[in-house]
Amino acid sequence: MMQSPYPEIGLIRRNFEHPALASVRSALENRVLGEDYRLIEEAETNDQTQAITYLAGLIEEMVLYHAASGRSEPADLALAAVEKVMEFPRWDYFLEAGRIPMAIQRASRAVTAVSYAIEFLGDRVSRATRDRWLDAMITRGIEPNFVCLEGLRHPEQVVGWGFDPGCKHLERYPEQIHQDFSRWPWILYPTNLRAASMNGMLTGAVCVLRSRGRSADTDRWIEMAEHHFETFGDLFCADGSNDEGVSYSGYTALQVLEVAVHLQAIDGRDRSGVVNWPGYIRFLVGMHCPVAGNLSHVVNFGDCLTPASSEVVLWIAALYQSPIAQWVALNLSQALDAHALLRHDPDLEAEAPDEGPSLWKSDLDWIVGRTGHSSDDLVVALRSGGPFNHEHADRNSVIVKFGGEVLVVDPHRPPYMRTDPAWVMRTTLGHSAVLIDGRGHQYHDGSMGTNPSDAVARITNWNREGSIMTWSSDATQAYHLVNADVVSAIRSVLVITELPLVLIADRVAKKSVASKIQARFFVDNKDGNGRIEAADGRFKVNRPGAFLLGMSACDPAPVIRSARVESGPEMTDAYPYVEFESVESMTPFLLTVLVPVKTGSDAPVMAIDPVGDRPGQITVEGAGRKFTVIVDPAGNGPVFRVSSEGPGND
Repeated sequence: MMQSPYPEIGLIRRNFEHPALASVRSALENRVLGEDYRLIEEAETNDQTQAITYLAGLIEEMVLYHAASGRSEPADLALAAVEKVMEFPRWDYFLEAGRIPMAIQRASRAVTAVSYAIEFLGDRVSRATRDRWLDAMITRGIEPNFVCLEGLRHPEQVVGWGFDPGCKHLERYPEQIHQDFSRWPWILYPTNLRAASMNGMLTGAVCVLRSRGRSADTDRWIEMAEHHFETFGDLFCADGSNDEGVSYSGYTALQVLEVAVHLQAIDGRDRSGVVNWPGYIRFLVGMHCPVAGNLSHVVNFGDCLTPASSEVVLWIAALYQSPIAQWVALNLSQALDAHALLRHDPDLEAEAPDEGPSLWKSDLDWIVGRTGHSSDDLVVALRSGGPFNHEHADRNSVIVKFGGEVLVVDPHRPPYMRTDPAWVMRTTLGHSAVLIDGRGHQYHDGSMGTNPSDAVARITNWNREGSIMTWSSDATQAYHLVNADVVSAIRSVLVITELPLVLIADRVAKKSVASKIQARFFVDNKDGNGRIEAADGRFKVNRPGAFLLGMSACDPAPVIRSARVESGPEMTDAYPYVEFESVESMTPFLLTVLVPVKTGSDAPVMAIDPVGDRPGQITVEGAGRKFTVIVDPAGNGPVFRVSSEGPGND
């Protein structure tokens, strides 16, 4: 029999007793298994989206619990859950040509779960039962995933993908019945959904190989996996960053690592280096944005909401014997679950990254400045770069976090469906970015889901000297796509970490028609604790742990308003915004000063004075220090010149 792609039982049992995974052991030992039997019984066999996900997760947890503890109760529960999966006539809810089962995510989850059961339940699964499970795995899991991968490999041969009309998903979301799938074979190729299909197919193929030996079918499946794996590294940038954000990157990374391990089980070749995994850890650290009560909070560009999978980061830590990766896994990642028993290296110590001011830019042209990794530290992030799956129309949008609070927020994930009124929050109207005459930059109409747009921005310069950070992002192309009269749209940022101070200069140039620009800054009010006070060209954002003072200038003074985007009951009041509007000009310009302050601390004194015919001198004075910034809005982006007075001044 070929080697197992899974770690030895000894490691699982050792990790079950390890102090770092005490939360995993406690959760497993305190789980009330009787409730799961009820949920298994009630699961509907056309509910692939929710029921398969639940059952697959339960199976994997219980077989690992059994392997770690030797107890029979979790094994019995896992057996009951697998048998329920066997009752599903289809493990996914897509069809090719209206009749051929096609799989993306749910069948992949089912295959992985059944493979775990076959691997770890051992003699509790009879030969006849195992053969029955394998037959179902082939017809309902491996082959439907093969159909998907064949379509992605030869999209011109796809007759037409669509939903299985009998699936529970359409009962929940009847508006999706007319979803346009015509471009999906092209759209899904560079996304984590291709990774999921490949992993599901190959995981099943290895399980069949280990049980039944090699055949023409296993050769066919392996060849398909090897073909797709050759381009798998392209899902990540050379520096290890991933354009779908931290949470989706963890899902993608898991598929990549599992496929690499399964291919190695087949032929002995180590393919784990297909992605720059040490760089990926730097990506996770760079996107870290801890807040009060959630130290694993992340910079949430696009649809990203949650930290990366702890299983993935533990795996990388073990592969590269990386103390920083071990620290990220135990502190910044998703809560540890039973999969940590497979991946945690019990002999590897954790080590936190260096503290202090830093400026990080990824190959994606995402940029993040920070003072450190505690919840009180300052984080300023700007989303430049190109389009990707799950993106928003958010070029040059900013996030500001300080004192445990996100004070300028990127509104958390709007819905996927364009028919939902909250879809508007996916456009530039719903981001802390710039509008030109009330319009954002280019975005798609949503008819094919959350696929990429055509909008591009680029970081043109970036620099850090001590406590002073600067960068500029050019989003001209993104705005020009919807307004051909736009010849330039640049946002420049200055951060002085010592105060702290964030200065944003927005400059637009038009070809023939004068315009006004609006700079929006959204506030987190999901918990009802985000308040805006705005008057006389200034505003104050109040959150429990910190507040943000803001003022803006142009010539003459800008209009300031506080408002909400009408986006349905869940998001309209959750994310109010304050907006500055410039005067009409061929070269409209806004200069915005943001000063975050911890609650209970004294607010600094701010002023913006003209330099020539433009506002260009900013003075901020507080805590015995006075900083003066001169802004020159020329060239490829405004140039900042900073001077200071007071203790610590050179």
